[in-house]
Amino acid sequence: MSHDDATPVQKLTVDVKARIAARCGFRGDQDDHTGAQDLTVAHTLVIPFQLDCNTPFVIGVKSQHGAFAADRTPDGSGFAFTKAYRLSLDIGTNGQALTPAACDSTALTAPGAPGAACAFYGAKPGQGLSSGKLISIDRPSSMSLSWDGQGAGPRNVAGRYSDTITITVSART
Repeated sequence: MSHDDATPVQKLTVDVKARIAARCGFRGDQDDHTGAQDLTVAHTLVIPFQLDCNTPFVIGVKSQHGAFAADRTPDGSGFAFTKAYRLSLDIGTNGQALTPAACDSTALTAPGAPGAACAFYGAKPGQGLSSGKLISIDRPSSMSLSWDGQGAGPRNVAGRYSDTITITVSART
């Protein structure tokens, strides 16, 4: 068949719009790190996790006690009932890893808490370290806790010590 210039041409135009929803969270099982650590010996504990954000994000960290706290009430005995630590992050992204300066545990309890302000302190979504334009799709990341051995000053009382550290990650708005 030949096309005659006088024959009307029919055309169908369809505008298609689609969307991929922003997602930001953690992927996979997280290891349990409740095992016994000797707080009298200097140590670094590395806790890996998978970050999965298909959009720029904010990651924040908060400490419940601002230190490892003994499972008993201070009693005036002269022993220390808390053990401070330093926390650092290594956040994998599609570009350069985010590796902000480590923060003292005391700076992870509230904005402007004792000690230097912490670049990644965050108690709620949207607070903390911004990824800028970077994303993190299934990227390995980690949190490291380090503490000094028993040194000068009051010795720590015997017992179990703990702290609850909350990491919040949210899509940046």
